[in-house]
Amino acid sequence: MKPTVTVIIATYNYSNVLKYALQSVLWQTFQDFEVWVIGDACTDDSEAVVASFGDARIHWHNLPENSGSQSMPNNVGIQRAQGKYIAYLGHDDLWYPTHLQYLVEAMERVEADVGHTLLMMMRTEIPYRMIYGITPSGQYEAFTQTPPSSIMHRRDIVEQIGWWKDYRTMRVPPDIEFVARAALSGKKFVSVQQLTVFKFPAAMRRNSYRERPSHEQAAYVFRIQNEPDLLYREMLALVSEPYYAQRAFQVKFTPQLHVKPGEIVAGYREIRGLDAQPSIESSAQDDLISLMAQNPIDDITPDQDRKFFYDHHMFPVNGVLLTDGWYGVEKDGSGHVFRWVNTGAQFLVTNPDGKPKLLSIDVRAGYANEGSPITVSLVAADGDVVGEVIFESQQTISFEFTPPPVEAALYTLQVSNSLNLPLPTDPRILNFAVSKIRLSAAPPVNINQREV
Repeated sequence: MKPTVTVIIATYNYSNVLKYALQSVLWQTFQDFEVWVIGDACTDDSEAVVASFGDARIHWHNLPENSGSQSMPNNVGIQRAQGKYIAYLGHDDLWYPTHLQYLVEAMERVEADVGHTLLMMMRTEIPYRMIYGITPSGQYEAFTQTPPSSIMHRRDIVEQIGWWKDYRTMRVPPDIEFVARAALSGKKFVSVQQLTVFKFPAAMRRNSYRERPSHEQAAYVFRIQNEPDLLYREMLALVSEPYYAQRAFQVKFTPQLHVKPGEIVAGYREIRGLDAQPSIESSAQDDLISLMAQNPIDDITPDQDRKFFYDHHMFPVNGVLLTDGWYGVEKDGSGHVFRWVNTGAQFLVTNPDGKPKLLSIDVRAGYANEGSPITVSLVAADGDVVGEVIFESQQTISFEFTPPPVEAALYTLQVSNSLNLPLPTDPRILNFAVSKIRLSAAPPVNINQREV
């Protein structure tokens, strides 16, 4: 008979914490599960640790090559899973005994596709505790930081939303991307407001994969077994720590504008003491979730482009989407949105018909630059300058060009002869503001620039 839940534990050469994670699975009050421990090309005694439990529900599989993150092990675990639901557990994390019970009951009750509990991220050598899983609405919101150890989902959703992606193809960490993709695909979420996970992130412990400490996990296994009021004690400690209490509840992850695909996880690997991995080829399509985070519902690009992008998870036809180098969305006194721009702001243009296009940008000079000319160049990905416009105050600048008929072509706005003056205590450089950017068919008569 097939189990209700398949637990997937991705691991790499850290057997002395793996044993505690497995122990926290076996003490669950909900016992209808199987476990797949997927080694990411482990060379230590992880297989022997798995076998030492002598439980037929626990299975071991070791990948032939190291993939560098949890994505590939998770995919292999899902492929082997027999359960209706998939639950993830980090090899250095611990579940409270009621974790699976709470999630299965909640997901069955509301027929949810994805569920999560509350997770406490912690360091014991300093007073650091952070709760994940609480949002202003009380329900999961796309890009909310919800670590995998608190997540459960139906096995069959991967057939609709796709598998875990290689971290090197995205600016968003793969766990945030996977769950956000489920939310943006319309999957039904349920939030269980119960603390059931203790997370000891290796990325906050330098050289943890080399030194392999396990004292924190050992201590909390003991406490869970011997302190009936542990959850109460931990929540009390959370709100009692003066430095962290004001920011003890994490909400959303926002991709950093300067980050390259794979850079965040690569940084985590370096902290853990792991070697760097070679980069791989990727396309804009691989990083759609990052682009969604950078193109909110209310923005300066055309509404129809963003709506099509969100509804279909595909690039708009003959459209434009923002990528890197833009400051955040702001509103003027009339409620109209705009973004400040320095230089190097980038965007993607789709042009499947291969016909000439007119890119129109509504701009306003920054406070320090008013009355001084600003030169804006439109530069293609290969470095070619498509066009150049000079403006001084507030107007519409335009570039006529023919984007290549590819999936999405990258362009950059380069600014020269500007004052580059930041405001005091403000990191923004207010060279000019953009209130609208749009793409249309080029007029029949060639023009190099147009002012309105």
